[in-house]
Formats: sequence, C-alpha cells, structure tokens
Amino acid sequence: MGRRCSLSLVEQGKIDAFKTCGKSNREIGKLLNRSHNVVNNYLRLKNTYGSKKSSGRPSKVTPRQRRTIVKELKSGNMSLSTVARQQNPPISKSTVHRVVKKFGNIVYVKRKATPKLTKKHKEKRLKFAQEVMSWKQDWHRVIFSDEKKFNLDGPDGWQYYWHDLRNDTQIFSKRQAGGGSVMVWAGFGSAGKTDIAFIDNRLNAAGYQQLLEQYFLPQSEHIGGPFFMFQQDNAPVHTANSTFEWFLDNGVHIIDWPPCSPDLNPVENMWAILARAVYAGGRQYNSTADLKQAISSEWSKIEQKCLQKLVVTMPNRIYEVILKQGGKISY
Repeated sequence: MGRRCSLSLVEQGKIDAFKTCGKSNREIGKLLNRSHNVVNNYLRLKNTYGSKKSSGRPSKVTPRQRRTIVKELKSGNMSLSTVARQQNPPISKSTVHRVVKKFGNIVYVKRKATPKLTKKHKEKRLKFAQEVMSWKQDWHRVIFSDEKKFNLDGPDGWQYYWHDLRNDTQIFSKRQAGGGSVMVWAGFGSAGKTDIAFIDNRLNAAGYQQLLEQYFLPQSEHIGGPFFMFQQDNAPVHTANSTFEWFLDNGVHIIDWPPCSPDLNPVENMWAILARAVYAGGRQYNSTADLKQAISSEWSKIEQKCLQKLVVTMPNRIYEVILKQGGKISY
C-alpha cells in the first residue's frame, strides 16, 4: 500500500482542537483514520510541518523588498498599485502580485461587520463547541435560520482589502443604506429549505411565532427529519417567554446557540450567495416589489447540493472555535 498524503490544513486544525480537549495522539489518530505516528509527527514539527526547500530562478525582488511589500499589504490600507509605486526603485503591480502569491498567506477579502466578543461571549462559544464537537450526522438534523435585510441600492459596505491569513480579519462599521430595504426570514438544512418570508412590519414575538407557524413548521420534518433541531440566534423576539412556550407546544427542540455567533451559522454564507445573485453586475432596484421578486427568484435557484456543502462545514467551524478558545473564526 502506498503512503498517504500529508495532513491537510483541515486535519491539522482538527488535531489541534482534539489535543486542546485532552485527547491522546492514539485517540486522535483513530478519530481521523490516521496513524498515531502521523499525529506525533505533526505535533512535533508544528509550524514547520510540510515545509520544504524550493529551487528555481532567483527573484528580482530582494528579500528586504519582499518583507516591505508584505508588511505594507498586511496593514490593510494599501492597494497593489500603491505598494508598487512606493518601492525604491519602483516595480510593477504584477511583480507585487507575484510576491503576494508566493508568500501564500495574504488574500484579497471583504471586510466583515462583526459583533465584538467579550470574555463571557468567548466562554459560552467555547462551552458550546466542546459540547457539540462530537456531532457529525447530527448537523443534518439541524434547521438553520436567520433574518436578513436587503437594500434597494445594494449590500451594506462591500469593502475589500489584502488580508494576512494568519491574522484576525478587519472589520468596519455598517452604514445606513438609502433608498429603502426589504427584511426577509428563511431556514435551511441539508435536505432542503423553507420558503422565503418577507417581513413587512417590525417583527415582535407574536409575529415571529406566526411566521414560524406558516413558513417553518409545515416543512420542518421534510428538511430535518422527524427528530429535527432548530437553530436561531438570541434576538429578543426569538428568546421571549411566549416564543419558548410556542416551541414547547409544538414540540420543537431548540439548540442553545451561543451569543454573538453569526460566524458559526452557515445561514450567513447562504445570505452571501443569495446577495451575490440578487445584486449581480452591480444591479440596483427602484422599488421593493422589484427587489422582492428578484430575491424570490434567486432563492428558488439555490440547489440542495449547495445547502449540503454549507451544513458539512459545521464540524470544522466547531474545531476552529475550540482552537481559538471561543474567538472569532474565519467563516
């Protein structure tokens, strides 16, 4: 039998997460279907694991220039063209781009608006992750849900910058979009999705329960099976006493979701997929009726295989939360 390939980044992350939870190297090897020697080797080498010397034509950019380029881009405030012009002697934008590609840890990403995590938030996120870290097929029983606002003039703050993958992502303050907006609710699981619900008025607890009655309950078993679980965030209308009574009356099992955790919810990724389709080509809308029609049309086009891909990311999200001791993750 031939030798298996090196550990992937996902496998490396899982090893770190399991080790943090006190698993032995042999136990980790069995969980990952890997030899414990492979696990030993990774934990021994750590930061140098998988690295090897490269050969080839030497770069025209000096090591000092390369460090300067990387440092300036990591600041998150400069473009490739700006960095190229500031070099002495000046170099081309394409040369800077080659340096970035070779460095491997910097990518061009969108700035994220994200809630600030307090120490208590991190503790609750870590506790939740440790409780569900053994879940695998269980995630296919979960129906994930959330509300989302769509603006007539496009998504809030689509800002991009060069990001060092080894550092925390940058954030920005959300702006108030002009021109009107539409609020929607939806849920999905690996077996399907609910109909999209448009929220025309300010949502209170009674309105939320009516929404669930109409859009969630009729499709719940089809999406999550007879023993489905329901995920929601900790918005006041979600956690109201009358809402919990409604869940009890209707036999709905609620996941105790940690606060300030949109990065754990694959619905956020689904909203991003939907928004890219709705606003493709920089499209804007003149009326809420047109926007609603576009949202409904694009929502109907999202295929089950896309939903399944989002659900299967959950174990990796959980491992990453454990690795970061409850901190923000990269999803």
